[in-house]
Amino acid sequence: MSPAPACLNRTQKAALRMAAILAVVGIAALAWLDPAGNRFVSIFSACAAAAIVAGVLRGIAALTPEASRDFHRSTHQSLRDAVDQARRRVHVLMTWIPTERDRLRIANSRAEEIRVMLSSSRPEGHLRSRISTRLDGISPEDAQQRIAGTARVFLANPDRVQLRFNHGHLPGWIVIADDRVYWGPFPAQEDCFAEEWWCHWDDSAGDWGRFWIGQFDWLWLKSAKDCHEERNFNLYLPP
Repeated sequence: MSPAPACLNRTQKAALRMAAILAVVGIAALAWLDPAGNRFVSIFSACAAAAIVAGVLRGIAALTPEASRDFHRSTHQSLRDAVDQARRRVHVLMTWIPTERDRLRIANSRAEEIRVMLSSSRPEGHLRSRISTRLDGISPEDAQQRIAGTARVFLANPDRVQLRFNHGHLPGWIVIADDRVYWGPFPAQEDCFAEEWWCHWDDSAGDWGRFWIGQFDWLWLKSAKDCHEERNFNLYLPP
C-alpha cells in the first residue's frame, strides 16, 4: 500500500522553488552593488531587493494551511473524458454509479483492464451508515436496488469487466483512468457528485495519485468479494 501523501503538495513545492529562485537572483544581484552610487546599479539593486522580498513572501504563502489544501481541482466532465480515452485501465470505487450513461461508459471503455468495486449490502458494512444521514431519504432497499442496477450492466459484460463488492472501509470515491487519478468525498447528507468542486485529480506518479491508487488496490485485494458471495446480502442482484 502506498504511504500517505507528503506534507507538501506539488503546488507548494513549485511555489517554494520559485521563492528560492527569486531569493537567489536577488542575493546575486545585491552582490553587484556599487558603493560609489552608480544610478543604474542602484536601480538594479532596488529590483534585487524586491525579488528577495517577493521570494520570502511567496515562501511564507506556500506554507500556509490554505496552500496545503490547494489540490488539483477537476470536473466531472474531465473525469468522463479520461474514462473515454483510457486504453490501459479503468478502476472505479463507488457505492453505486447513479446514471445508466456512466455505467455504459465504463462497461464500453476500450481499456484493457476494467475493475469496478461497489458497496456491499452486508448488515455490518458501511452502506447503511452511508445512507442514514442523506437528505433524500434513501432506504436500504432503495440502495440495494441501485447497486443491483449498476451491477447488472457490468454482469452483462463478464469478459470485459471485473466486478467486486467492497466489504471494508469506504475512504471516498475513486476513479483511475490510465495515468489520471480522480477522487472525492462522500458528504454526509448528499450524493458525492452533487457539487462539481468535490472532484479532484492527480497523475499516477504524484503523491495523491499514488495514495489513492494504493487505497483502491488495498481494498480490491483485501476487502472485495465476488458477486456470488454478495448475493447472500443483496437479493436484488441478478442470478
